[in-house]
Amino acid sequence: MYFKHNDARASVHKDKLKTKVINSNRGDTKITGTEETLIQQEPRRHQNNRNRGDTKTTGTEEIPKQQEPRRYQNNRNRGDTKTTGTEETSKQPEPRGYQNNRNRGDTKTTGTEEIPKQQEPRRHQNNRNRGDIKTTGTEGTPKQQEPRRYQNNRNRGDTKTSGTEETPKQPEPRRHQNNRNRGDIKTTGTEGTPKQQEPRRYQNNRNRGDTKTTGTEETPKQPEPRRHQNNRNRGDTKTTGTEETPKQPEPRRHQNNRNRGDTKTTGTEETPKQPEPRRHQNNRNRGDTKTTGTEETSKQPEPRRHQNNRNRGDTKTTGTEETSKQPEPRRHQNNRNRGDTKTTGTEETSKQPEPRRHQNNRNRGDIKTTGTEETSKQQEPRRHQNNRNRGDIKTTGTEETPKQQEPRRHQNNRNRGDTKTTGTEETSKQPEPRRHQNNRNRGDIKTTGTEETPKQQEPRRHQNNRNRGDTKTTGTEETSKQPEPRRHQNNRNRGDIKTTGTEETPKQQEPRRHQNNRNRGDTKTTGTEETSKQPEPRRHQNNRNRGDTKTTGTEETSKQPEPRRHQNNRN
Repeated sequence: MYFKHNDARASVHKDKLKTKVINSNRGDTKITGTEETLIQQEPRRHQNNRNRGDTKTTGTEEIPKQQEPRRYQNNRNRGDTKTTGTEETSKQPEPRGYQNNRNRGDTKTTGTEEIPKQQEPRRHQNNRNRGDIKTTGTEGTPKQQEPRRYQNNRNRGDTKTSGTEETPKQPEPRRHQNNRNRGDIKTTGTEGTPKQQEPRRYQNNRNRGDTKTTGTEETPKQPEPRRHQNNRNRGDTKTTGTEETPKQPEPRRHQNNRNRGDTKTTGTEETPKQPEPRRHQNNRNRGDTKTTGTEETSKQPEPRRHQNNRNRGDTKTTGTEETSKQPEPRRHQNNRNRGDTKTTGTEETSKQPEPRRHQNNRNRGDIKTTGTEETSKQQEPRRHQNNRNRGDIKTTGTEETPKQQEPRRHQNNRNRGDTKTTGTEETSKQPEPRRHQNNRNRGDIKTTGTEETPKQQEPRRHQNNRNRGDTKTTGTEETSKQPEPRRHQNNRNRGDIKTTGTEETPKQQEPRRHQNNRNRGDTKTTGTEETSKQPEPRRHQNNRNRGDTKTTGTEETSKQPEPRRHQNNRN
């Protein structure tokens, strides 16, 4: 029974034996016999850890000959391996990751090594000849497509290739492609670069530093990268030859960092007439820059963010600057003349809709505009819209604001501070916001023109905080004819208030909370102010004339019902 059982196992075993072992030559291994493997399936991970180290197999070792793992498959000949015979590798597809780690180190291949002609991996494919490698024979690399990333790391360092190395003529990677000749490189001959499309990022880092190119360098005429493209001539670079730059569109970000600082350009610089970047585009003349030549900017639409940082600081522009007639950015658009800027020429702004946020920060600070400023007739933003004339601002021209609906929050912060408006300001006739609506004339404000406010419904809360304090109303004040609130309703004439005109109290019900805090503070209203005839917002509505405000027009208040709370604190 014992011998019959062994014969049955041997017969089954012989039917499954077909080929030789592939992983036989790992390390300093010497095989003196014949090794037959099984056709069973091996594990997929850590499969080839069989003969690692100084192992000597003098007998017969049967290893299954099934499909090898996909990972760590080609760790066959690592270390100081010497293969004096012929090594036939499997014709199965090799793994895609870390495939070509075969001959790393000081390896000497004196025989013939056949590499499968399958498709190689796309990443880390060309890590073959790194280090001080000397290949005395001929190495035929596969003619398949090489990886797209880190492709050209072939001959980096002190590598000497005494044989013939054929590289595939496939398109090169898009990123970090031109890191070939960095450093103090002297190219005395002619360098022909590939005529394929180069990467889009960090493309022009070729001649950075004190590089001297005595020969001819032909650069590809493909489109350049979109980011950090114009870092070409930074530093004390001396180019003794001729450098032709591509005539393609430049990158969209950080494009105009050309003449920053005390740079003097004595020649003529022609920039591409393609659209400029969208971000940080107009950092052209920042600082004490003197441009003695002619700078032509593109007539394409400018970026949407930080667009109007043109003349910031003590900049003097003696020539003519033509800006694009395209729509301006939506954010931080009107930071045009911030600071002590003097514009002696004519500045035409776009007639497109302005941004929705921080739109009216036009004339903030001590600004003098001697020309004509035409703003857009489109709808203004909803938040922080009326911060137009904040500070000591003098506008000698005419400012027309859009006749569209104003924002709902912080809408009436129009004339806050010592602002003087000598022209005409027309505000929108749309409904005002419900919160912080009547903060119109807060502070020492003098409005010599006519201010028309929307005739919409006012809020229900804090509606009548109009003329709080020592207010003097020399004109006509019509209050709402709606029912007033029940709590704190009659806080109308609190303080030393002198009303020399006619005051009509509302006949309707006013808001319920803090409605009649109208005339609190030393407010003087000498003109006519028409407020909205709609219900005002519910919270902080009547904080209109708080402080020493002087309104030379006529103030008409809303004819809507007042709140029920704080209603009878009138006298």
